Amino acid sequence: MEKQYLASDFSKIVTLFKILDRYILQKFIGTFVFLMFLLILVFLIFDLSENIDKFISRNAPTNEIVFNYYLNSIPFYLSMVFPLFVFLSVIFFTSKMANRSEIIPILGSGVSLWRLARPYLMGSAGIAAFFFVMIGYVLPPANKQRMDFMSKYVRDGVYLTGRNSHLQIAKGKYIYFESFQYPDSAGFLFSYEEISKGKLKRKFFADRLQWDAKRQAWKADQYYWRIYLPNRKERIERGATTWIKLPFHPNDIGKSFEGEDISTLTTPDLKRYIALEELRGREVAHLNFEVWKRLTAPATTLVLTLIGLALSARKKRGGIGLNLAVGIGLCFSYILLDRFSAIFAANNDLPVVVAAWIPTVVFGLIALFLIRFAPK
Repeated sequence: MEKQYLASDFSKIVTLFKILDRYILQKFIGTFVFLMFLLILVFLIFDLSENIDKFISRNAPTNEIVFNYYLNSIPFYLSMVFPLFVFLSVIFFTSKMANRSEIIPILGSGVSLWRLARPYLMGSAGIAAFFFVMIGYVLPPANKQRMDFMSKYVRDGVYLTGRNSHLQIAKGKYIYFESFQYPDSAGFLFSYEEISKGKLKRKFFADRLQWDAKRQAWKADQYYWRIYLPNRKERIERGATTWIKLPFHPNDIGKSFEGEDISTLTTPDLKRYIALEELRGREVAHLNFEVWKRLTAPATTLVLTLIGLALSARKKRGGIGLNLAVGIGLCFSYILLDRFSAIFAANNDLPVVVAAWIPTVVFGLIALFLIRFAPK
């Protein structure tokens, strides 16, 4: 009979835990979706007020504004802030539970804070996994449409690549421009070299080089070829204008993916682009940092979830407002540390892997400390 009572009690406890897990998960996901919805509304209001004059003056079609710009912009901005919004969601609904004295009986019944954290970690892990796939594989094509729309209807001016661009476009193939500009896709004082086994095989010069999208070829003005033959002989060809196919595209010249442009590349495409940029002899630290940040986002989300739980599981005199104030302060601290680590990585002051993991490791230690010494 005693065994039956024990079995019955154990069954009730297991059922209680399942109910508790479902209850916390529902609160977690519901609060997260609500906060993200508010962010979308704020973004739409501010962005529309800022860009509506440009939309009208440049006759941007309504369907392109809605589908090409805003529907593609919303997930882009959400993906940038989702770890911090997971953090704020945890603080918000856990503080409400604490103020209603819902957490006290749970911990008082012998449930540890780590056990209570299980549904929190399950929810944050699910959100992090979803956004990991979105950021790496789904969002880049959408961001490409958003960037195309902005280039057409929002941004002003001509993009210049700068001066004195040296590139290795393939193994043993090098190009040089004194200057190159968009959207004309035209460069000046151009040279192209082919080197094999340490010897120069061919060299092409042109005063001006312009890309033709229809022909998929370059138009060269005032050009000449210098072709090196065996026995130290060479052949020179000159002319006023010619069409030539060279193994590079205008997008390969000096226009490096920085800031928002990185978001147009899926993770596999970004890794291939890094390999190509290394071949060209360019600095790729900021690109490698982006790859690692996409990998550290799930771990950061779990860490911030634990910090949010530890801060808000106790009923405080200041209530939700105090917890949110502390949480926002930690958010700004995280963003500041993340920016510093990005600068260190870009300047090669720290290895990229170390710089990418610094914010997660630092806040992970804070999470362990807060969980360890949180009131039980």
